[in-house]
Formats: sequence, structure tokens, C-alpha cells
Amino acid sequence: ILMYDGEKFYKFSKEEGFEAKNVLSIEEDFDHNLWFGTFGEGLYKYENDTFINYDKKYNINTGSIRSIEKTDDELWFGTASDGIFKITEKDSVISIKYINKKSGLNSNNIYLTFYDSNDNLWCGSEKGVDKIKFTKENQIEREIAEERNQEAALQTYLDRMTELLLEKDLRGSEPE
Repeated sequence: ILMYDGEKFYKFSKEEGFEAKNVLSIEEDFDHNLWFGTFGEGLYKYENDTFINYDKKYNINTGSIRSIEKTDDELWFGTASDGIFKITEKDSVISIKYINKKSGLNSNNIYLTFYDSNDNLWCGSEKGVDKIKFTKENQIEREIAEERNQEAALQTYLDRMTELLLEKDLRGSEPE
């Protein structure tokens, strides 16, 4: 991994605690820590100038993490085989909450995630798009597109993501 601090580049590798060779996703959390999803090599967090491999530290198997999405107060991880999950960490103990095919997703093979301004988490897979709505009571309402509408739903999702990315790029900030 290469990081740029505005003046120079820094290279991180095994010597600095980052052992993965294939990074698939990166996201900054609310405390300005960086999270790295890898291709089967663990979930890493860069905190206080240290890399933490969550798979090794907590004896978990996160698999391949293709996407990391920040909602209002959580990070969600989209995987290649286990749907999506979030990690809650308190007093050095973690809990993992999964939403997957058993919970109602079309597929556990998640390629993309996107959190919109209406508190929806969109998950794109080879089977189409799932929309997950988070309510104020911390309940989850799932809306799953019917199979015959999957292609149209996916195209709408991709069009909207493109619009939001262009807005962010043109404004230099988050879209409203």
C-alpha cells in the first residue's frame, strides 16, 4: 500500500504489519482510521500508525471483501461469499452481524454497496440489486427487486451511483 500525506509517499508492507497482496476496497471510518478489504487475506484496520488484521486478532474469517460502505454510524462490508456484515467493537470484544441470503438477499456474492441519503444500503450482486432500509428503531426493512426487474433495477442503481460520483467529483465534496 502506498499512502501520500500531502508531501511524500509512504509504502506499507509486511514490515509495517500489512501482509495482504490484493486490496479490493478501502474506506475511512468516523475516527479517521482506514479499513482495507482484501482478496481472502483478511480485514485490516489502520489505526494509530498500526495495521490490525481483524481475522487474526479475533480469529474470524471475513473472506474476500469487495466493498466497504459507511452509513450514518456504521461500516458495512460486502463479501464475495457471505453477503454483507458489520462489526461492532466494544472493550476489545467484537460482534458481527450478517445480512445474507438466509436473511433475504438475492445472493451472498456482493460486488458493490452504496448508502444513499434516504438511509438505504444498496447491495449489487450477480443476481441484481437489494435495497436495505435502516429504520430509527434499528430494524431492517428489506426490499428485494423481483427477478424480472433485476436488470432495470441494476441499471438504475448504476446510473444513480455514476451521477453521485460525478456530483462529488465536480463539487469536490459529498453530494446532498
